[in-house]
Amino acid sequence: MAESTGPVQVLVVDDEEPIRNALKKFLAQQQFEVYAAGSGEEALQQLRRHRVSLMLCDIRMPGTSGVDLVPQALEIEPELAILMLTAVNDATSAALCMQRGAMDYLTKPIELADLGRAVQRALKRREMLLENRQLNQWLKEEVTTRTAELHRERQKLERISAGIRLESPIWLPRSPTSSASRTSRSSTCASPAGCTTSARSAPVSRC
Repeated sequence: MAESTGPVQVLVVDDEEPIRNALKKFLAQQQFEVYAAGSGEEALQQLRRHRVSLMLCDIRMPGTSGVDLVPQALEIEPELAILMLTAVNDATSAALCMQRGAMDYLTKPIELADLGRAVQRALKRREMLLENRQLNQWLKEEVTTRTAELHRERQKLERISAGIRLESPIWLPRSPTSSASRTSRSSTCASPAGCTTSARSAPVSRC
């Protein structure tokens, strides 16, 4: 999918309003267009409504957890970069989220400087993935085009070759009688005096 113009759109998903508002304020100061959701269900609605590039998501939430939200979010937006927010004792859940498609996780309490660096890393990685995907798509299209061209050239050469075979002269084998006749004539005229030599027979003796 083509990238939209304008600020990068970010979605913050956390059931704790103070944390959600603090993250939203910080990211807005970084020139991002920020949306917020207090639950997994609301996050899915926001993803359907907006072209979000990055999602910050808490792992432990009532209803749909962050672990379950990751694959559902990627189903809606396959190019989405996801950063998980986790408590110290949620490292196992964070690793599970990464197995399901999240790019990284941050441990609460979150240092804003660390958050800024993690966001930039995630967006940079997303950009590289998009470029690789576009390159692979271009290569597939190029291979398809070249293959079709080679097929057309092969068909053209086959038609030319068939035309040459049809236009070639047909050489018939010589018949044995023709060869014998030609040999007889050549032997009769082999004398330097010409063909009249055969008419001059040896003198006949008279008794």
